[in-house]
Amino acid sequence: MRISRTLKAASIFRVNRDLDLSLIDLFTIGLSLARNNSRSRYKKYFRYLDDIVHDYGLSIEELEVYDYLCYYKRNVLMKESRKSRGNIPVLCRFYVKGNIVKYAILASFQPGVIGNIGIRLEESSYWKKVFMVEITSKPLRA
Repeated sequence: MRISRTLKAASIFRVNRDLDLSLIDLFTIGLSLARNNSRSRYKKYFRYLDDIVHDYGLSIEELEVYDYLCYYKRNVLMKESRKSRGNIPVLCRFYVKGNIVKYAILASFQPGVIGNIGIRLEESSYWKKVFMVEITSKPLRA
């Protein structure tokens, strides 16, 4: 049985870093790669990521695309969700020229995930957040 989901958060990063090192950055913050065959289940969501990048105005036509489905451990990332266990799927799309990742877009089906991941990635001097959108039903505290 398939359950339809909607993306709740997406963020675009300017990376300018080697592809392998960019993946290592994701691993060091706690993301793990899923099996190759599970990526096809999220194929339509990866197309949505292209729409977000095009709407933002980045020219990506000459860049190669690499899609990754990653998982993040819920209790490691979000302290308020310790009751629920499991992994949170995170869609990662890299726009690559040569072997250098120019842009990366990350998206999640749960609010708060991409914001927390973005903070940890920006601690590295290579990942610069260009754009972020998050949809939440809870009021945000200032």
